[in-house]
Amino acid sequence: MKKAVSVFLVLVLTLGCLFCFPVGAQYVENNHFDVFYPELYELKGDGNNYPTIILPGINHSPYYLADENGESIRDKSGKEISASLLMLNTDSLKTELLKLVPGLLFSIIFQRDLGVTEKVGALVREVMKYMETNEDGETVYNLVTKKFTVPVSEMNEQDKHFFYTMLPVEPIAALCGEDNLFLYTFDLFGDPMESAKGIDGYIDMVLEKTGAEKVNLATVSLGGTMLTAYAETGKNISKVDKIVNMVSLLDGTDIIADFIDRDFNVSDEFFRKEYFPLVLEAVSGDRGLGNLVNILLHIMPRRLFEGIVTCAYTALHDTVLVNNPEFWAMIPGERYDELADKWIKSDVLRAKTDAFQNARLNLKGNLSKIAANGTEVYSICGYNLSYTDGDYAFFGAVSSSENANSDGIIPVSSTSLGATNVKAGTSFDSEYLAAHSSKYISPDKSVDASTCLFPERTWFFNRQHHEVGRNDVVVRLAALILNGAVKNIDSTPLYPQFNGTRNSRSVTRCPSGRIFTAYEALEGNTLSQEQKNIVRPAYEKALSAVRSTVCDADEMNAATESLKEALCKVGLEAEGKKEFKLPSGLIEKLDGFLFDRLGGNGFIGR
Repeated sequence: MKKAVSVFLVLVLTLGCLFCFPVGAQYVENNHFDVFYPELYELKGDGNNYPTIILPGINHSPYYLADENGESIRDKSGKEISASLLMLNTDSLKTELLKLVPGLLFSIIFQRDLGVTEKVGALVREVMKYMETNEDGETVYNLVTKKFTVPVSEMNEQDKHFFYTMLPVEPIAALCGEDNLFLYTFDLFGDPMESAKGIDGYIDMVLEKTGAEKVNLATVSLGGTMLTAYAETGKNISKVDKIVNMVSLLDGTDIIADFIDRDFNVSDEFFRKEYFPLVLEAVSGDRGLGNLVNILLHIMPRRLFEGIVTCAYTALHDTVLVNNPEFWAMIPGERYDELADKWIKSDVLRAKTDAFQNARLNLKGNLSKIAANGTEVYSICGYNLSYTDGDYAFFGAVSSSENANSDGIIPVSSTSLGATNVKAGTSFDSEYLAAHSSKYISPDKSVDASTCLFPERTWFFNRQHHEVGRNDVVVRLAALILNGAVKNIDSTPLYPQFNGTRNSRSVTRCPSGRIFTAYEALEGNTLSQEQKNIVRPAYEKALSAVRSTVCDADEMNAATESLKEALCKVGLEAEGKKEFKLPSGLIEKLDGFLFDRLGGNGFIGR
């Protein structure tokens, strides 16, 4: 059953990544940050405006399918075959899916597999084929990662839009300047040790272009694997002034380890009752859709369901998952040896993954040496979420979720370089608390920052989801660290070591967020005095929430709704369409009734 359910988790992971992309944004010079974010300008930096190189996350390095000459290949419609995360072969997907329907219907009617499972496996392999890696960890197809050798200021409009959509770091751009902001992309399906070798040359290129003496590195999520590899072998590390890790993968995540090892909570009580309502509520806001999925699954005999998803998982496992060196860089170091012995078949691939494991085991020592030589290292983390919480509920079926304390994706012990923690929603026992400094214990008593590698330079945001671009306070803190205005957790009370969370994206997204719209309308001549009287109170409420750097989710949510309502009243925002909602109460009762009668079986048994 574990093999069978795995494919559903992979497919939902895919959907989750697509839904969790940040909404489009861009940086503009007239951004009014002096009004909205006054501390960016009131807290004085160290005067070293060094350029910042971003080592980005999992979907921030665009790549394309190329021929033997390196030229991009196009699909049947003439569109370039490219992606930043999943490159899917969809040329004949609709046709092939339709071909499956008759066989699936007859298999359900006759209660046995009429060749459907093998066809599903073949279809999944065909859809995923561009991302296939062989046993040696090399891509079967020629995938070329797009490189950016110019600052953000010199990117074309399409690339700049991609940059700010994927990385809403406008406060960083505001302080260091777009001409001092660079993006180092790397191969998602490559060897991280090889990918990191290019950082030395990239640093030299940035220094030559800008005339600076040093650079800063800002790692985001998967970019932590690049830092891990670079700290082991990089020769230009002395040219790095500051390293700022934002929810960075510095010691893997159990999610990927569980995916590789097929270790899931697949009990009927969870997977056939709780899982889909949990996921659909997170993705669409409608839990009833998940209950409806549960009901529909009862139509399919259990044997057929498990057979289909087992074949599909095998195809995914063989093409995308188990032979990708970068995926192996995403598992916790303590789980590496056991999983590598179990799953890696090639000595060539094992040599690549062993090299990264060595870098991972050495990371703390390497960073300590780097810091002793004058490079300042900082980390910003989210904590107090399991893998079932919030928008990332699709990860909830991994077994590790039961004991996780994370940002919904990466454990806080990984992003913080060693914080001791107990599982989300619990607290240390009295004996532990009595033996450790209260200064470094989180208010909810679930995290101890004293065990971090750099406890004075590590910040924690309670219940902060991994997509930190939603929370402008996180990015503002990173910007102030990079320009030297914030040196440690005691630099300013505006940014305490333990903070809260909020989703400010629809209000602060630059330049189309609601607070920008309201400010310009109030300062301009587009509104009547009566309309201004409607907007101003809501704007001032939002401004107060935005200026606060101590996060309060309820305060921001209330300000967001108030400003949205005011902008709708004066015609500056369209009224949202009323969404159709399923009669969730009735559907949930029917779902519960069927589960009580059938468990995980179909209407006609197994």
